[in-house]
Amino acid sequence: MHTQAPSPPSFGASTERTSDPSGLVVVHGNRAERLLEVAAAWQRLRPTAPLEMQTWIVPSQGVAQWVRQTLAQGPDGIAAGLALLLPAQWLWQTYRSVLGAAAVPDRPVLDEGPLAWRLWRLLPTLHGEPFGPLQAYLALDGDGTRRAQLAQRLADLYDQYQVYRPDWLDDWAAGRDVLRPADGPPQPLPAAQRWQAALWRAVQADLAASGVPTEVASRPALHAAFVAAMRRPAAARPPGLPARLVVFGLTGLPPATLEALALVARWCEVLVCVLNPCREYWADIVPDAQWLARASARWRERAALRSGAPAVPAPLPDESLASGHPLLAAWGRQGRDFIALLLAHEERPVRDRLDAALQALGRGVDLFESPLGQDGTAPLLAQLQDDILHNRPLAEIRTRQRVVDPAADASLRFHVCHTALREVEVLHDQLLAALHRDPTLAPRDVLVMVPDVATYAPLVHAVFGRIAADDPRHVPYTISDAADDAGLRVWTLVRDLCRLPHSRLTLAEVLGWLDVPAFARRFALTPPDIERLRAWLHVAGVRWGLDARHRRRLGLVGDAPDPGADDASEPATAHRPDDADRLTWRDGLRRLWAGYAMGALDDEWQGVLPAPGVAPLEAALIERLERLVATLERHAEALAPPAPAAQWTQRLQGLLDDCLLADAPAADRAETRALQRLRAALAEWAEDAAAAGDEPLPLAVVADAWLARAKPEAPGQRFLAGKVTFATLLPMRALPFRRIYLLGMGDGAYPRQRPTDDFDLMALHPRPGDRLHRHEDQYLFLEALLSAREHLSVSWVGRSPVDDAALEPSVLVQQLRDHLAAGWRLADGDGDALLRALTTHHRLQPFDAQYYPPLPPEEWDAPPEGPWFSYAHEWLAAPAASTNAAPSASRTGSPAASPAASSAASPAPSSHASTPPAWQPPTAIDIDALIGFLRHPARAFFQQRLRVHLGDDEEPEDEREPLTVDGLDRWQMDDAWVARVVQATRAGGTADEALAQAEAVWRRAVLAGRWPAGPFGEAMAGDWRDEVPRLWRAVRAFEQRYAEGSTRPRWLHAPPRGDAMPVAIEAVLPPPRRAPDGERAQLLWQGSALIEDPKAKKQGAAAIRYAKLAKAWVWHLAQHRAGEPLATWVLSPRGSLLLPPLEAEAATAAWEALLHHWWQGMQRPCPYVPELAAGFLRRLDDDAPDQAWWDARRAYEGQGEHRQGIVERDAYWRLAYPDFTALAGPPDQAADSPLRAAAEALLRPLMLAARSLTNEDLHAGAEASA
Repeated sequence: MHTQAPSPPSFGASTERTSDPSGLVVVHGNRAERLLEVAAAWQRLRPTAPLEMQTWIVPSQGVAQWVRQTLAQGPDGIAAGLALLLPAQWLWQTYRSVLGAAAVPDRPVLDEGPLAWRLWRLLPTLHGEPFGPLQAYLALDGDGTRRAQLAQRLADLYDQYQVYRPDWLDDWAAGRDVLRPADGPPQPLPAAQRWQAALWRAVQADLAASGVPTEVASRPALHAAFVAAMRRPAAARPPGLPARLVVFGLTGLPPATLEALALVARWCEVLVCVLNPCREYWADIVPDAQWLARASARWRERAALRSGAPAVPAPLPDESLASGHPLLAAWGRQGRDFIALLLAHEERPVRDRLDAALQALGRGVDLFESPLGQDGTAPLLAQLQDDILHNRPLAEIRTRQRVVDPAADASLRFHVCHTALREVEVLHDQLLAALHRDPTLAPRDVLVMVPDVATYAPLVHAVFGRIAADDPRHVPYTISDAADDAGLRVWTLVRDLCRLPHSRLTLAEVLGWLDVPAFARRFALTPPDIERLRAWLHVAGVRWGLDARHRRRLGLVGDAPDPGADDASEPATAHRPDDADRLTWRDGLRRLWAGYAMGALDDEWQGVLPAPGVAPLEAALIERLERLVATLERHAEALAPPAPAAQWTQRLQGLLDDCLLADAPAADRAETRALQRLRAALAEWAEDAAAAGDEPLPLAVVADAWLARAKPEAPGQRFLAGKVTFATLLPMRALPFRRIYLLGMGDGAYPRQRPTDDFDLMALHPRPGDRLHRHEDQYLFLEALLSAREHLSVSWVGRSPVDDAALEPSVLVQQLRDHLAAGWRLADGDGDALLRALTTHHRLQPFDAQYYPPLPPEEWDAPPEGPWFSYAHEWLAAPAASTNAAPSASRTGSPAASPAASSAASPAPSSHASTPPAWQPPTAIDIDALIGFLRHPARAFFQQRLRVHLGDDEEPEDEREPLTVDGLDRWQMDDAWVARVVQATRAGGTADEALAQAEAVWRRAVLAGRWPAGPFGEAMAGDWRDEVPRLWRAVRAFEQRYAEGSTRPRWLHAPPRGDAMPVAIEAVLPPPRRAPDGERAQLLWQGSALIEDPKAKKQGAAAIRYAKLAKAWVWHLAQHRAGEPLATWVLSPRGSLLLPPLEAEAATAAWEALLHHWWQGMQRPCPYVPELAAGFLRRLDDDAPDQAWWDARRAYEGQGEHRQGIVERDAYWRLAYPDFTALAGPPDQAADSPLRAAAEALLRPLMLAARSLTNEDLHAGAEASA
């Protein structure tokens, strides 16, 4: 590499070489930029051969990318000839360079993968002591899952032992059951853990029995051979070693890698550039709590000595050990241990020579740079970083009495939100404000880190991704460490397919698989095909299961009935003999083929109900669906039995071939990569599983092992892509950014909870240099604090979205805040006041009025001031609602749009308190609009006026059999059979024929999957057969009494009447029937019962369900408005009512009241709730207004957990009137409430008119006929 450092140009001035090029030198610095400058300057000072690659060891691909970009931004504008390797890659290459490629396998036999399967095979063979704990755990293993999980966990543990505790394994292999601490003599292995040493010896014996050479079986063995070769005095320089090796940005290395670096320094220069947060010696500082623990122990020993008790005195800890910076002591353990290990390998003479050479260029090997300005002034963040740099103790920090002005110093901020989504929304606004204030700030200068980016990725897409690229508020972003969505969908699909033998194969599940393009492409299904199939399968009643045999194999249905049994008492609704086949995929396919062949028949054909909607030319689509179902059936059977590893490879390869096709256009390359990864992982698994021998393996064990290594990983190129970068807080990613935002810093979320196994001896006996996850997270937080150059923002979910209760931040955040409160203050306040000034508690909703303060026009393009602001102008109300609203696009002149400029008010909490948008009413409405209003005034307002449909989204495919029915199901069924009874009776049918027609409706519903089958369905239906004769008699009586009639419909046209009712009413009414005496009548029927259930114990008018008479009442009034008075007979499954002819004046008054309230109900929701209005009026009639109000309130709002109110189950009423007081006013005004006024106008005339249809009415019809 011939690249000049980014600064200063004198770094490349000299090319003089020192006499001794070898040795290991550690260069310390608190800024990654300066460390990179020195590494580049040293390479220019001592150039290598022009074509020789420069080898760098970096901790991650993100750091490698940053190194390339930063070097390429130097004066030469290029970074070439670089080999940027991860530590494990470099170590393995070095092994091969020294020992020879033939002597070093691609993977050791005792690597984690093959070791897991070797342990799988060995675990059942281990008996007696000391394997009792293992056998006790495996005794409860039914399907091999426990055994596989234990083998995997043990393989991972032994893999860590090979890296960090090879001396333990050497002792165990030699028969010594001991543990060697970091210092001191070996200690006996605890008796409860001696099985670990015995198991390792069993692994070694198994290796010897299989003939595997022990010198290449494990990483410690390879490393021992490497060390022996490197330490031979007469050894020649290995040919593959580079002339120079740069180790950059690492914060931890295993002992073997550190030793390898020290050994290769014999022949090449090793420059270790380590990011050191402190320029002072800080390897011996400890947190205050540890110092106090040591001191208290010493004080206890002194007390014991004074009392005469024997004690061994321990040296009193030096108070200077606790006098360092408290945050550095609390969070810096990992870095402190790593730096101490590095210093143990450093060669001082080589360091002195390098320091002298760099001093000639104005640099040295210690590159510490204070973040303070030349005059010593700096913002709060820089002061905090400088304190850590100089390791200032808290006592010294307090003496400085530093004052912070939050209005002028925005370098450090805390944000408290109610949800993770609000965190991201607040972040978006904060970024827009920062970009607005600072034109030099670019998206690439911003890093956002979270504990788990997979949790935040969908939220980031929802907030940042919804803004169009041409919108001034668009912020380009990229999400690192997150797998491709397409690849993850393929992986998830394959995971589900591996569960086929145990899957119910629900409709929703299979249709979800078709959303994966590779799966749909395999069966030649296009998106329009899938939508067509979705509609077909819903109509065909497919729920779950391939067929009855599949359901029985799952053990979810009983055995098939005896086909020879013939029970004469079987009810008419019974299905085919094997009822378990109903609503399966095969049943649905039969219905689709029947629908294709015969069309949509109204009745069944040979036990199959043809599915409607299948066109004659769509057989090919059904055939493709048939092929899909057959493929799933074949693999569900093939994957079920256990098999050896070699056979599993064939099975799973066949599963991929039969179910996925990824030869897709460029848009689906992620699917192709995912499939390639699945196939490669399968080949790797097969190689590792060879250690399991020929033992049959169960599907669950195989699938878990295969898919664990095939899970998609995040593409490395997403990090530092020139956009705002979202990333997971990962080790060794301490790169400098101008602004760093930390999200999700809540208690329990960070430091991340990673439980360890109770048999992990490394966790019980740690050593310096171990990877302890909690220490990693602490050091990551410290690195993030030090990497922010201008601004650090910390956010967490600090309020419950349910009850606004306070939630604690991470303990690390709390430590930071406590430290700030102890060392800084406001000019007119203490440290706690400073924390309050630095912390913004955000509102629960993004449309809170506090985010949209009124602004004069001259401030529309100014950067926002204050802690609460928003750029999401979508939440603003209409401009007409504000007196100083901005024109269309507000504050869009900046690089990113500023907060919405109009001073619109916050959205009203309920619709009745706000003015709806301007409405252009239709010139005429039909009678259905009036019916919809009388049934549900609130819903009519939202749907007819605002075109808002709440809760009308498409429901997901139901995967359950109809074992219960809701109100809509029952109404549809009742409405259908009542209509068939009426039609059959009018056609002259007998009562038995009418009953047969009703039973045909029920049977069709059962076959279509809309009603439970068998006795259970009968019980759900109730005594509906008893109602058929009653309905038959009522229809027959009506037909006999009103035998005459016209077939010509009647036309209703009610013209508009000015502002009171500017809309015309137009409707086509059925012709009424006429009795011999001239009386006119119409017959209506419906599925809703008109009389309360007898169990309610209501009699007379109190039993009438007036709310269910809305349609009949409107038709009754419309017939009066269109012609002469008439009677209306209304039939239902429970009860029949009569609406007698009305006086002309009464009919007109009721009609006018209906029209008036409909028009007013389009301006705001009408306070008429049909379900409770009748009871409310009856209580008022009884002169009990207070009781009327409280009874209606209980009906509207509910009564505790056991009685749900109207407002709880109805979104329209909840939005219109969130509580009963908003609907009806206070209790003392019940008699004059809006509810009473509306009920008197709309319901009272109906209550006065309606009565039950009596036997006298029916007999009168028969007598008139006679």
